[in-house]
Amino acid sequence: MVRDRKVSIHVRAHSKATLSGIGGKYYSVYFKSGTDWDAARRGFTESCSYEQFLQLFDPRSNWQISLEKTSHGNALTDKVPAF
Repeated sequence: MVRDRKVSIHVRAHSKATLSGIGGKYYSVYFKSGTDWDAARRGFTESCSYEQFLQLFDPRSNWQISLEKTSHGNALTDKVPAF
């Protein structure tokens, strides 16, 4: 039986974070955004958006993700149910 392994980090706007030392073959990256972060609920209370990158990420690569949408961006995303 294959179990989903999940890793979650919170990155404040205009900040950076590094996640290392994780195993596995490929990763799906989900992200949520919004305003008015509620630490107790671990979620946003307004303007919430939940998305997933359509590309799978290989943990052996040194990849960087930016959540700032630009006209020059190369990552496709899709809306997903709230998580």
